[in-house]
Amino acid sequence: MELQTALKASPGTHCAVSLYKLNEGNDHNTLRTALAEVLKVFEQAQLIPENLHVVVAINPATIGHGEATHVLPKKSARYTMPSTQCDALFQVSAMTHTDLLFALRIIEGLLASRMQGTTEILGAHLRYGQEPFGFYHGEEQPQEKLKQVAMIKEGQLAGGAWLLYQQYVQHLPAFYALNLKQQAKVMGAEPIAEHEIDTSLYPASSHTKVVSSPSELPQMVRRGFAFRHAHQEGSIFIAASNALAHFHDTLQRMVDIDAMLDFTETREGGVYFVPPNADWLDPSASTPDIPADARYLPLHQKGHLDLATSAPPENTKPIALQDYTVAKVFVDYLNALRANGLFTGPVGNQAFSPETGTLLKAINAVLAGAKLDNPPVTSGANPELLQTFNTLLEASLSSANRFNDVAQKYMTVG
Repeated sequence: MELQTALKASPGTHCAVSLYKLNEGNDHNTLRTALAEVLKVFEQAQLIPENLHVVVAINPATIGHGEATHVLPKKSARYTMPSTQCDALFQVSAMTHTDLLFALRIIEGLLASRMQGTTEILGAHLRYGQEPFGFYHGEEQPQEKLKQVAMIKEGQLAGGAWLLYQQYVQHLPAFYALNLKQQAKVMGAEPIAEHEIDTSLYPASSHTKVVSSPSELPQMVRRGFAFRHAHQEGSIFIAASNALAHFHDTLQRMVDIDAMLDFTETREGGVYFVPPNADWLDPSASTPDIPADARYLPLHQKGHLDLATSAPPENTKPIALQDYTVAKVFVDYLNALRANGLFTGPVGNQAFSPETGTLLKAINAVLAGAKLDNPPVTSGANPELLQTFNTLLEASLSSANRFNDVAQKYMTVG
């Protein structure tokens, strides 16, 4: 058994967590079937955007492991972490906000008759990996550690993982009232710190020190993100582990001494199980159609270019330039190129100008192995590789024209 595919992917630039409870009258078998159908839809490679990932998790009590939910609540003399356990959790990550909405619409449409949404929080990864207080949020664990740290190796749950979810609202004015030295002592790091944090420099109550793993191997893989919702900011904490004790021990240390909790409020929390795949939940579940209200929303979908004809497949849609995570100056540069002769022709029917088209194909030739001092520059290029580059160049122009034609303005240049 392997971990659920989406769990292996990065939490993404645009993020969301969505929680659901079963409608009255539905049983645990209905829940398993419903979640299996959601998983099957997002496993359809030809329908789902490349960078869209949906982690599907279930209430352990509904699969005979109610003891897992006892990790929460946590209490101490100074702090409380509540349990707001639901029946299902979905973590969505995507490259664009449009694709994020696409996934949330699919989930809601597929579950509408059987489950009711209780919480939905949208957020994103901030610059430099910061959290809302302005400090380094924590390094994502590399893939080679994911199996070792998160995957349950044996027994009925083999191939799955435990998932901890908490919603922290952070009280920014109170925290920012501290001076920078005081803030660093609370967090156990400097703002935009180096990834390797020397916890020995900070008091035992500092957040980084409290949550640090007591062993060299991390105890959990973090998948959290920052959010702003209803005039409040905070962090969605999501983490995967192969042992519930890791959640229990870390949270207990936090409620006992973590200085960061003086500036936060935990609103929600629960423990979930991430099944390996849809068949684990219900091998007889069918693959439903994508709900009509979500079907046409994504700006791009998977598909393989036909290199013989330069034609993109019918189910592939281009992406607006504004949806890429790039520096504004780069977008300004491309727009300046377009405005100064990179393309000719009206919106939706643009073509490379003769000079720039020749130059771009010369670049393709150099990438395919040609040398600049060869006359002409294209001599010496690997012909198959050069053809591939040139085909992609023409296809990118065709894709941009289709997108711009619909928008009736320049949204992308290739």
